[in-house]
Amino acid sequence: MPKKKLTPYQIWYAANKELVAARRKEKYRKDKKYRERNLKASKAWRKENKPWEKRGKVVHNYLLIGEFAELVGCSPETIRNLERKKMIPRTTDGIARRHYNPRNAAIVRKLVDYRKEIHYSHPKYDERVKAMVTKIKATWKKAE
Repeated sequence: MPKKKLTPYQIWYAANKELVAARRKEKYRKDKKYRERNLKASKAWRKENKPWEKRGKVVHNYLLIGEFAELVGCSPETIRNLERKKMIPRTTDGIARRHYNPRNAAIVRKLVDYRKEIHYSHPKYDERVKAMVTKIKATWKKAE
């Protein structure tokens, strides 16, 4: 198949793409009417084509470690530390991400708060933490 012959404008445009892009950016920044016209056109296109429906949005019922830690009221490193010490079950998806069920946050928050309030040298510390850990493991819900 023979190649399609380019027009003089297409040849010039291929050589000056960066210049054209810079001019468009500058015009977009300065000219309010140009900006509004482009915005209306993009909104109309989105309304007609609805790319979010075509994409098939997936809703997850789990939290990642940062979101879960924020819900608990601690740092993600604290959650990792609790997992290392086997105080909460390890919850990975097999790739490397941790998925947490939001319902588990209240139980873990109690454990984290207790560990903040009472020093580990307190006589009842170990006993109370073990009781909390067994409760956590018994009521732990897996993320979906």
